[in-house]
Amino acid sequence: MLAMLAKITPAYTTRLVRNLGNSALAIFVSWAILNGILEIAGSDSPYLTTYLYAGVACTILSCAAYIRHQLA
Repeated sequence: MLAMLAKITPAYTTRLVRNLGNSALAIFVSWAILNGILEIAGSDSPYLTTYLYAGVACTILSCAAYIRHQLA
């Protein structure tokens, strides 16, 4: 999947697009790790949904910034 994105994303994308995309990926990975730890421990956290909302927000902002960059 990342190889497909590397082909689609040109090398001249803005720093904002890359930073938001990397932040979204880091948030989703952190969510998955925290979710796995809490699943093994048999616990739950109200912050799991916050991680998902933040990851989705960064993904949407990154896509919007990329589209805006392509149209400009």
